[in-house]
Amino acid sequence: MADQFIVIKTRLGEVKGRKVHVSGSVEALDGTVLVEATAMFVQPRYAKLLHNAQLRKAMGEPPSDEPVLLADGQDLNPHHKHR
Repeated sequence: MADQFIVIKTRLGEVKGRKVHVSGSVEALDGTVLVEATAMFVQPRYAKLLHNAQLRKAMGEPPSDEPVLLADGQDLNPHHKHR
């Protein structure tokens, strides 16, 4: 599979309440299906509580109105001890 292009296809299936069914496949350019998968994702009931400014601030996330910019070689967390 090295040195070749692949096509990744995803499909959103049924959405019912907090549950979402998705499927996807990885194909070679000639249409040969290499792998297929399906999954069901369930949003936790408490997920709404995770979307508040105080929690995001406590977790160290930037305010949502500011873009997050990453630069090569820039230390984004200077207080972290790098190994």
